[in-house]
Amino acid sequence: MKNRTVLFKKMCVTVLILSLIIGNVFTVSGAWAAGSVNTDIKLQASHPNLVSIAITPKRIITAVTGTTITQLLAQIQSSDGSAQTYGVIDKNRDPKNNGVTLAIDDKLVVKAEDATVTAEYTITLVAQDENTNIKLKDSHPNILDIDTVHRAIYVISGATASQLTAQIQSSDGSIQSYSVVDAGNNPKGAGLLVTGDQLLVTASDGVTTASYEIDTLFSKRYESETAAFTSSIVTNTANDAAASGGSYRQFTGTPKVGDWIEFALDVPEAGIYSVSFGYKTNNNRSYPSYPSMGYR
Repeated sequence: MKNRTVLFKKMCVTVLILSLIIGNVFTVSGAWAAGSVNTDIKLQASHPNLVSIAITPKRIITAVTGTTITQLLAQIQSSDGSAQTYGVIDKNRDPKNNGVTLAIDDKLVVKAEDATVTAEYTITLVAQDENTNIKLKDSHPNILDIDTVHRAIYVISGATASQLTAQIQSSDGSIQSYSVVDAGNNPKGAGLLVTGDQLLVTASDGVTTASYEIDTLFSKRYESETAAFTSSIVTNTANDAAASGGSYRQFTGTPKVGDWIEFALDVPEAGIYSVSFGYKTNNNRSYPSYPSMGYR
């Protein structure tokens, strides 16, 4: 009987320990289920009515005049993918309905996924305008230049419509929309841009439009130390951090007046090409010579 009592006590202790462990597990799980406390937001990929969202030093949303609350809510998202809830209040802190137009000093109230932590974003508005002028972004590897006077865009051969629209912006910071059509005014798909395509720009007022003619140009860079060449005397390469490719080709020894080097460059088709090049100069060094214009 005594042994049974001891065994029963051991069983009770074991059950109690298991109960505590299981209870702890459920407690931790409950903490995980509480959700994110993040109240930071960001723009959706498409945000035609919103200009920007600032988190620091102050939480500010800049929207186009005339934007509705419905449009605002459709064009924002949490910065970490958590499930936030949104509401808009006016300057008197009264709730506003979704279909109502935003006003200056309205506030977007963001409630985090944990349903406890909140943050407020002040709404500022910018006027819609009729500007259809564009400029290059800082990074524009597929676009050579924009001629705003004649409304022409010069792109590198092989560029696509999506690359073009990703590398331009409005000249005044207004929100424009872009589309590309071919010479027959048909929407351009995923194919390569060709001369005669058109970039269509719609201003932030949604009414004013302009078209830019697209001209595709061949562009390629050659380095003298790797390009095919012939020369009147022996040459060699020398390392130089200031050189475009980290080294340059030079004549071996002391060249005589009239010595020369000629590079053979591959071009895709006959035509007139603009050529720019760099070379190391000194008062007793070589000078460039142009034996012909255009192609050879």
